[in-house]
Amino acid sequence: MVNSMYKRISFNRILFCFMSLLMMAFFAYISFANIIPFKYIALIFEILLLIDLILYLSLVFKDNNGIKIRRKIIGYIISTILFLIIILASYYIAHTLSFFMSFGKNSYQEENYIILVKKDSNINSIDEIKNMGYVNQEFSEIDKAKDMVKEKRNLEFIEYEQYQMLMKALMDFNIDSLLIEATRYDILCESINYNDEFKILDKVSVVTKIMDDIVDTNVVKEPFSVYISGIDTYGSIGSVSRSDVNMLVTVNPITKQILMVSIPRDYYVQLHGTSGLKDKLTHAGIYGIDMSISTIEDLLDVEIDYYFRVNFSTLYAVVDAIGGVDVYSEYSFTSSSASGGRFKFVKGYNYLDGRKALSFARERYNLPHGDRDRGINQQAVLDGIVRKVTSPAILTTYTSLLDSLKSTFQTNMLETDIQSLIKMQLNDMASWNITTYSLNGTDSHEETYSTGYHKLYVMIPTQSTVNAAKNMIDLVYSNQILEPSYNYEAGSITNPIEVKSRYSTSEVIVPNINPNSNLDSNDTNIEQKPDD
Repeated sequence: MVNSMYKRISFNRILFCFMSLLMMAFFAYISFANIIPFKYIALIFEILLLIDLILYLSLVFKDNNGIKIRRKIIGYIISTILFLIIILASYYIAHTLSFFMSFGKNSYQEENYIILVKKDSNINSIDEIKNMGYVNQEFSEIDKAKDMVKEKRNLEFIEYEQYQMLMKALMDFNIDSLLIEATRYDILCESINYNDEFKILDKVSVVTKIMDDIVDTNVVKEPFSVYISGIDTYGSIGSVSRSDVNMLVTVNPITKQILMVSIPRDYYVQLHGTSGLKDKLTHAGIYGIDMSISTIEDLLDVEIDYYFRVNFSTLYAVVDAIGGVDVYSEYSFTSSSASGGRFKFVKGYNYLDGRKALSFARERYNLPHGDRDRGINQQAVLDGIVRKVTSPAILTTYTSLLDSLKSTFQTNMLETDIQSLIKMQLNDMASWNITTYSLNGTDSHEETYSTGYHKLYVMIPTQSTVNAAKNMIDLVYSNQILEPSYNYEAGSITNPIEVKSRYSTSEVIVPNINPNSNLDSNDTNIEQKPDD
């Protein structure tokens, strides 16, 4: 009898010691994780002390009658529940820290070069090529690409001054092949469909490290600006590509004000560090994230602290991971197949999963003002995401969100900045005032820096809208509160239904506009050129 009681008491003491050590380890873990605000850390410490005292009284302390069965059962139940809570909380924190460790891991840039030959040539292998033409475009890694080609085949390289001359040389059989960056080739095909003339023989990829400067900004005490670049690709986030989404997000953590300024992809701007011809803003993306940032800084007279570079895969994954979003639409419309799916959206709030959100954000063909309205829709999607991730509902999808974001974005924001923002939001659980604004312009066709003498559709900036954006940015930095752009009383939410198209995406008919035709500046649908 004595031995049996001794064993039971020994087990209770061991259980108490184990739980005490587990609580100490857990407290140290959450303290050093630097995610939870101090007031919650202090509260957790007090709760753990109280639980430890209860466990001591339940499992170890003996009165005149010893440890009663009822007290032991209470101790066992509390120990079990506490153990499960600690495991679950540790799981959440571990996921968060793992996500933070991924910051900076995607700081690379991948330029994909293609080797083209005439479609009707007899060349079927790089071993059959004797010479190759190229253009030594600034801000590119063409020399590294040439070296990679030389490793496959030692041949003669012939330099041309312009891409038009390069293309003509291949069409006239003056050269056997040409080497060109894949995205730049897509840009040239916007005005002339070279795909009917050429075929891709081989590819090489040049990967370089992005060296980001460390930003000295206190993100919880100072306003800051973030450039969001959405590139027109799926898959690898490091691929050099056009920036089809260009949004400047100015955040004031003191006033809880967020301002989103959307800049049309075809805005006709002077690329930073260049002279002569202006270019579409979207083309800045093929010269790297720094070119896009510097060009927008020049346009809006603002210093951009951080950037986030995302692609189609990012939006799709994030929206699905957080269980969908409620997004406001200015119009009722049906998206086209070219946007990734045909869905009926209604004016008002629509519940969107990842696929619908992507289609909503990409559509421009069936909107009254084309790319201008697309920018507004992209802001609405971002608004829905911000409201979802800053609400208590995020707790049920938190780990899924973090898992979905890994390797799907590039940023120069440090993990400590994100930790500080999370702690601030957990500390005050404040709602944010979100204001949106879109730059506008008039339609035209102009020669561009990236294509030379081939005219492309561009949007000439309306300076009054540029000045208005500058003023709004200044107001946010001056701690002013702007008028919100969305009614957060969503009301009834519509779940858009999919419309089966009679045509495949490749069969969508897009008007073919003569670049030299006379343009009416009021024709807001003139830019019906495929870009996605």
